[in-house]
Amino acid sequence: MVSKREATAPGASGNLLRSLAYFPDASTTRPWLVLAGWAVVGVALSLIGRHRDEEVVHLEGMVEPDPA
Repeated sequence: MVSKREATAPGASGNLLRSLAYFPDASTTRPWLVLAGWAVVGVALSLIGRHRDEEVVHLEGMVEPDPA
């Protein structure tokens, strides 16, 4: 079971650093997966936020394709 602390980026990074420093043979898969998940979520939210305020521009005389 993953604790709330291990599911956050600071908790996962602290756990990863501690495991690498004091227990080099311990498995570090879970902290790496948590950090990778947070990175993916951060990039996705950045891309969504970048396009949030875009306006659709309609040019006169242009024929839009029929959405079939």
